[in-house]
Amino acid sequence: MPFDEVDSAIVQKIFDLDNHMFVTPFGRIGKLQLSDIFSFKKIRGITSVSDEMIGICKNLSENEIGEKIRDILHDQNITAHSPAELTDIYIQKLFLNNEADLRDAAIILKGKGYPKITLTHVASNILKAVDLPVQVVMLVHTGILLDIPREKFTTQCERAKKMYSIIDATDLTRLLVAYDKLSN
Repeated sequence: MPFDEVDSAIVQKIFDLDNHMFVTPFGRIGKLQLSDIFSFKKIRGITSVSDEMIGICKNLSENEIGEKIRDILHDQNITAHSPAELTDIYIQKLFLNNEADLRDAAIILKGKGYPKITLTHVASNILKAVDLPVQVVMLVHTGILLDIPREKFTTQCERAKKMYSIIDATDLTRLLVAYDKLSN
């Protein structure tokens, strides 16, 4: 099939001859690895974390997680939330392939108050996030994400033609360690 006839939504990576690296096409949809996000590139150097570090991460609230992610992204914009919301959705800008590839991302956070995450806990936030004018939707959690909310998240992101990433406590710990944000 000629390259110009390929649907970019299904292409995972293409090789950029100018920068000599593989990049994620702008129209791509589907699962996105945390290590593929240029804004989080330091995570590639962290292959494992201790159970003690994961325990510290699991004890973070949504506000603490959001603040640390904003620090990593060098973004000081604080998203306003009503006290009735079940979880926070942060709208952030992040670099996907390189410093010239700025994308909008919606980040749903579930911290220490949700040791087990059910569909009830995230359904409204998933629907809100996929309707936002963003290219990436992330679900960041420190508890146990049950199968049904995981499936609904991925299904809704794919229907809305979004890239998505599910970041569990281990990956979040790796991210925070990579940027020296676990303890501060």
